Amino acid sequence: MIDGRQEMVRFELNGVPVEIGVVMDEPLSQVLRRLGEATVRESCAVGLCGCCTALVDGKSVSTCLYWAVMADGTHVETLDGLGSDQRVAALQGSIAERGAAQCGYCTPGMVLTALELFDAGPQSTQEIAAHMNGNLCRCACYPEMTCAIKDALMTAGDGSAT
Repeated sequence: MIDGRQEMVRFELNGVPVEIGVVMDEPLSQVLRRLGEATVRESCAVGLCGCCTALVDGKSVSTCLYWAVMADGTHVETLDGLGSDQRVAALQGSIAERGAAQCGYCTPGMVLTALELFDAGPQSTQEIAAHMNGNLCRCACYPEMTCAIKDALMTAGDGSAT
């Protein structure tokens, strides 16, 4: 905090209106953690790992690089807020079935990034891997995660998950 001034920011977090004071250069990841969002995990703090991913107006963003003041007037969703989303359930089921989450640290960011693929329908393995490129896995479960995402997308494409 350089001069101690805060800006009031208002946004919707997982469907609940939030009003919070933030420092102008405070990352959204830190604000979300202050608000109790345990699935937003800041790891690299430079936008390279994807662990802090959240959806802002439906688009995945690295919240460690996204200033909290930019969230004013937006809709922010974390994995905690998407518990009843059938796409999330499909992804989590496929991830468990494929053994794609060993330590689980990267999983929330992986799931949120993968959600963007559902609108496009089933994708090739290469397209999925390219889309997920900004998400790092400490356990190196990339092949399993890609297969799990592909399985979930195919299930959704069949109409059994939406």
